[in-house]
Amino acid sequence: MSKISDELRKWCDLCGGIIDSGDKAELHALADRIDAEMVELPRDRDGVPIHVDDTVWLDDGQKAEVISIVLAECASVINCWTYGRSFDYMPSGISHKPADSWERIADELDEWRVHAAGDCRIKVTDEDIVHDLAKRIRKLAEKEH
Repeated sequence: MSKISDELRKWCDLCGGIIDSGDKAELHALADRIDAEMVELPRDRDGVPIHVDDTVWLDDGQKAEVISIVLAECASVINCWTYGRSFDYMPSGISHKPADSWERIADELDEWRVHAAGDCRIKVTDEDIVHDLAKRIRKLAEKEH
């Protein structure tokens, strides 16, 4: 993934004669400042950046809200509000989407059936939905064996 500061430097270099050397130096200095002052946010188990106020799901399926993020050299800790109190979690222990379950897949099948009931032709997007549901069913079945 490209850093914002690198994109800014690349844009300056591509602009050549459009911006003068003083502006270019100023933009490069801003890019250096971005590198010095900003940190990359921790990512959940699916690689999605975690922000304060995000709704996340824990390993046990419980829904939680991110109330703070503690960044340290060795690890990041995500403080979430759930079960009526706050708990600390490692980023790898949370996700922005709920864990798959047989019940969740069944609910989505019901939703798809209601959506598709008015149209007897199966559209490409419907085939994609069915294929995705089949993959999820196989993945859950694999976990149980």
